[in-house]
Amino acid sequence: MTRQIILLISAVAFIAGASGNFAHGFPANPDFENDAKAWTLPDGVTVAPHEGATGNALHLSEGWALTDPSDPEQAGWHRLTVRARVADGEKTDRLLLTLCGPDDMPSARAGVPVETMGSRWREIVAELPAPGGPVRIGIGTEGAATWLIDSVHLTPVELSVAQETDDAPVFEPPLPVDWEPDGLLDAVERQIGRGRELIINVGSLRISLPPEVNARRGHRGALRLSVTNSASSARELSVSVAGPPGFFAPRRTVNIRPDGETVFSASLQSFFVGQRAARVTFFSGEEEASAPVLVEVEPSYPATGLSFTGEQPSEADLATIRNLDLQLVSIRTSLEQIRESTGLPSHLARVLLLTPPWSGEELRSAAPVLPQHANFAALYHARDQSPAEAGRELTADLRHALDDVDRPLHLLSPPIDLPADPAETIEERAQATASELAAGGAIASTAVRLPVVQSRAAGTLTVDGRRVSVPQPAWREIGFEAQLSAAVRRLRESAQLPIFFADIAGRSAGCEVADAMTLARLLAQCAYRGATGFALSARPTDAPDGADAFCVLDGRGQPNELITRVVAELSRELAAVVPVRSYQQSEDIGLGADVAVGYRPFLRGDEGVAALWNNTAAPVDLIVELRTEPLDVHEVSVGLDGVHRSYRGMFFFSEDAIALNRRVMFVTLEPHEFRLMSMQLARPHSTWLAAVERKPQIPEITDRTRRVFEDWERRFAR
Repeated sequence: MTRQIILLISAVAFIAGASGNFAHGFPANPDFENDAKAWTLPDGVTVAPHEGATGNALHLSEGWALTDPSDPEQAGWHRLTVRARVADGEKTDRLLLTLCGPDDMPSARAGVPVETMGSRWREIVAELPAPGGPVRIGIGTEGAATWLIDSVHLTPVELSVAQETDDAPVFEPPLPVDWEPDGLLDAVERQIGRGRELIINVGSLRISLPPEVNARRGHRGALRLSVTNSASSARELSVSVAGPPGFFAPRRTVNIRPDGETVFSASLQSFFVGQRAARVTFFSGEEEASAPVLVEVEPSYPATGLSFTGEQPSEADLATIRNLDLQLVSIRTSLEQIRESTGLPSHLARVLLLTPPWSGEELRSAAPVLPQHANFAALYHARDQSPAEAGRELTADLRHALDDVDRPLHLLSPPIDLPADPAETIEERAQATASELAAGGAIASTAVRLPVVQSRAAGTLTVDGRRVSVPQPAWREIGFEAQLSAAVRRLRESAQLPIFFADIAGRSAGCEVADAMTLARLLAQCAYRGATGFALSARPTDAPDGADAFCVLDGRGQPNELITRVVAELSRELAAVVPVRSYQQSEDIGLGADVAVGYRPFLRGDEGVAALWNNTAAPVDLIVELRTEPLDVHEVSVGLDGVHRSYRGMFFFSEDAIALNRRVMFVTLEPHEFRLMSMQLARPHSTWLAAVERKPQIPEITDRTRRVFEDWERRFAR
């Protein structure tokens, strides 16, 4: 990604006595001059003089030292500065830092290992989001080391926002919902055997394309174009697609060689089911011409959407789903209500969450009606309710009743609530229900409900100005939670079905940027488990109390800007992906929860998709090695500087790749950054991703390596 990423954290100027936030001197007793006043210390922890300390030094070897709560309340990002020295310990022992609420158990956001400290006093600086309301500073330990602490200070900071540059994609304005083309526009039709094709001329370029294409929802690459160039030199051709809402197609520019035929695909994605017309416009030099294409889209999964478990969604709520290119809507309803129209758009994957009371007779009576309103249904219970004893039998009865109905309806298992502790197991009865329903062919997917996720994140972390490049505890905890415990693996093994992730909800870290980074990792890791879909709690009233961090809509029904952007961008890039195996991992790069760099590979039609994220507080330079050539590259970044999308319509391996004589892309992940990359592949296959490694030293290019690379690229000449 070529944009300039600005990750400088600029301090907000606060003059003593003029700042409302810190007029009361928080934290009190920062240098421990008054012993442990205004601090709560673990048993056995002492405050005593020590050489080099500003005042006294806190001697901390276990537990958490916590300040008294701040007054007034704190919100937003803050810079926590701590002077520290390690007395003894193993190199992997850590000093832990956090900001937490007065009644919260402290949970580490940032961690400094002994190996970064040496033997002197060091200044540790961590940028952390405050959870809102009064806060406490927490300083803890991991391991057996003894830490000396003094001079603890907290200051507000602001995150700078990066500016988009010239790699941002260009889109055509959407056409009206009922748009129909005026004939063939600038194209002419030609009969080829029993088929047809459209011909269009733009300057020296002659382009042929099909008048109709069949696509799967979320897939790119269905619109194949064939171009010949009558000029004596290469010409540049740009292709843009405009259509009603539901199409997503950035303008793609390619070089057309003067001899032979160039075949490529427009980067056209569709997020509806059914048939719609679009306008394809070609640009070359000063000339342009357009042709219509009819796109028929069939369902494909996973699909991402919103869950309305409170009141029914309004027209405005459904418009939000359409505008974000979401593919799924899930609503809580009763058998009595379902006999009336739900008003759910038919182009979405519609999920009915059927609430008690049920009876076999009522379900059999409703069976002919349900497929008219939905694609999926489940017998539903809320988080705070026990599943109905008869859920298994009634789901099987409903399946039998649906066998006599012409229109298909797929059933989900009653939702299985995953335990908050990944080490715990799923209730045996719930697992048996899913397994038996799957064995009997009654359900198409196992519905699971993640525990409410506590969003955690941190900003930069330095020791005497040097970035800390080890995995941070906030992401390690999220990683373990997102592993979804052994329970999900057992469900997949016993039921042999994909997972439907219902009612995804989270509690805020106190900052929307931190919540966005957490959500991005969570969705990618859920997708890697093999999913039918993901349904996020849409509004605060649809989520458990205080768990509205991932809600697309706020309490007034207005979109939450950053979360909305993350959900929209990731729903496009994770739509219809199929997880593939990773054959090469290392200790610090791979699928584990505690690695420095995590990644997950997928395949979608002719596209390779890879999610990568940086769990450290330092930039990481990587190479992504491929077994085939990418033809274009979409990238979505979620980081401290916000959410960004970029697109390269043509890809060429760099001079550094040629010097290495390896088919690699170079990627720099900024601290805590999440990156999702989708690329059309010259030869798509399940082992397209060879490796993700740290960037090696680049040798000088030799004539031999350049010839080898040029010969290889000519085999896939566009």
